[in-house]
Amino acid sequence: IQHFNKVSQAGFAFAVAIIFVLVSVVTITASAFHFYLIWLGFFLIYVVHLFVHCIQAIVLKDYVPAVVTSIICIPVSCWILHSVLSGVSYSTTALVITVIASGAVTIS
Repeated sequence: IQHFNKVSQAGFAFAVAIIFVLVSVVTITASAFHFYLIWLGFFLIYVVHLFVHCIQAIVLKDYVPAVVTSIICIPVSCWILHSVLSGVSYSTTALVITVIASGAVTIS
């Protein structure tokens, strides 16, 4: 976490903007082509990301940026996941592969 101290405000804003563009493209593409599996993979990664902020705050015993919004977004995100997963019939294998692929794209 120490390496984040070296990131400038502009650099952090740029990273957030790239993620926003990526999520927007995935969402628009999924909606346009009615192929929601890719979107679901990215959304699952996002939900995991929310939990990571909370875990970081607990481990560090300090405030972590985005922990408050993560706490607010977790219940809503879990409700969205429940709603989406109850309305689709993707196999567990397809979901796991999509999450791994989405995570790889997000991390790189």
